Amino acid sequence: MLNIKEIFEGWRNDLIPPKDLKEIIEQIHKERMEICNACDKNSFNAIKEGYRTIRPDVHCIECGCPLSKKTKSPSSECPLKKWTAFITKEEQNKLNNEQDTERHN
Repeated sequence: MLNIKEIFEGWRNDLIPPKDLKEIIEQIHKERMEICNACDKNSFNAIKEGYRTIRPDVHCIECGCPLSKKTKSPSSECPLKKWTAFITKEEQNKLNNEQDTERHN
C-alpha cells in the first residue's frame, strides 16, 4: 500500500537531504534501485509482462510507491522484503526535526 509519509520523506531527501546523511542516502538509493530495477514488481519490468498503467513514473506495483523517491527514504522497506529500513521511523523523525530547526534559525 502506498505510504505518503515515506514518499514525502524520499522527496525531501531528494531535494534537501540532511547534511549528515546525504552520502548515505545516495548510497542506499543506488543499492536499492539496483534491486528494484531487477524486480518483476517494478512497473517498467511488469509492463513487458502485460501490466497496464497510466502512470508515467517507474513505481512498485506491489505498494504503488514511486521507486525514485521511496528508495531515498532510509526508514522505508520493500514490501517484498528485498531490502530493509536503514534507520527507524523514530530516528528519521528526529533528523527531520533537527533539519527543520536548523533551517528556521
